Amino acid sequence: MKFFSLVLSVGVLSFIQSCGFSVFGIVPNLALAAVVASAFFAADLFEGIFLVLLSALILKFGSGFESGILAFALIGAAAVVMAKFIPWRYFVGNLTAIIVAVLLFYAFLNPELILSLVFVKELFLDIVASSLIFAFLYFLWQDK
Repeated sequence: MKFFSLVLSVGVLSFIQSCGFSVFGIVPNLALAAVVASAFFAADLFEGIFLVLLSALILKFGSGFESGILAFALIGAAAVVMAKFIPWRYFVGNLTAIIVAVLLFYAFLNPELILSLVFVKELFLDIVASSLIFAFLYFLWQDK
């Protein structure tokens, strides 16, 4: 049941992102936020990597190669590994992981945007999305 809910949350949020969801013209990286938050609840590295690959498949469901999907998959896999070894496992770890993941994503794809207002707005939306997903998953399994 736990793994199913992780797959469902990552799958639905990746699909919403692939449909072009935006908030006031800013497109939050819902798939990355879902993968980072879910990484803290995955039972092992294989479940986490599966969630990353599922999200990448949903985001790029056609033929061809995009550097953004490769960067997403590598950063998502790094977030899964980071979540397993981070000393603080809960909310602060999630905040740290999503900030690092978004910074790395922009550093790979478009480093000059890191100093722009668009980056700050997207980072804020990604932090909010990841925090909400993390809180939902945490309270879902709090007594289990």
